[in-house]
Amino acid sequence: MKKSLRSSSKRKRIINGALAFGAVALLTTGFATWIIGVQNDSTSASSGITVETATNQSVELTAKLSDEDNTIYLGETQKVETGVVKESNPKGDLKITFSEVKLKYGDQWLASENASDIKGLNVRFATSDDGLKGGIGQNDANNLDDSADLINKRDGGSYTYIDVDSNASTKFSKDAAGEPTKEGNLNVLTWSNITLTFEWGSFFGEDNIGPANYYNSKFDASTASSEDIQKIQSELDAMKKAFMTEDGTVAGTIVLYMEVVTTKIEQ
Repeated sequence: MKKSLRSSSKRKRIINGALAFGAVALLTTGFATWIIGVQNDSTSASSGITVETATNQSVELTAKLSDEDNTIYLGETQKVETGVVKESNPKGDLKITFSEVKLKYGDQWLASENASDIKGLNVRFATSDDGLKGGIGQNDANNLDDSADLINKRDGGSYTYIDVDSNASTKFSKDAAGEPTKEGNLNVLTWSNITLTFEWGSFFGEDNIGPANYYNSKFDASTASSEDIQKIQSELDAMKKAFMTEDGTVAGTIVLYMEVVTTKIEQ
């Protein structure tokens, strides 16, 4: 079964040489316990990130981000040299690193949860169902509907710009932490220097190929019209606007959620 705690804290195209799909700084802002990335009140896109601790029923989880890798940048991560959309100078960086994540729990808490052991931590995007204060669990900047599809090449439905790596939770398994140590009566699991990677979301297809390669799969450079180019440009501009204002401040944040996963005792 899963156990969630809540906490809050404040704090991370070049088309024929004419259009620029630049790296958009997106703070993952405020890594705190089961809620990671709570609302940001800073005007600096390179501001630091602080961490809070959540406790409940003899459970405590603390997370620390690396000083050197605590911000992601939305942008192409590799060169794309052919096609209607090109990128000759990729600056994207879709990863962050936790210098340390520490989970403390007591045997009494495991018993109260009818659990025999900890499996690890599940990492995902928060949703509105998580009931986070201020609606920040909705990840509004990252949630899209049909109206965002200006090129009319998608199947319809809902989309995301980015997603959490589908293998993220395996990095926070109990095996990855190793055997727990003891602090008094508490068991302690520690994960060190864990890099969490984000993937391009369903707005750019299902294969994490990135915006440039996605648009190149939909348009032929020899036949794409100026109207096609403008629609591509408008979609990229909309993504940038969703996360960054004109003066370079953070407009939208991404909220992650971490859950303790336990092994339930069979009845």
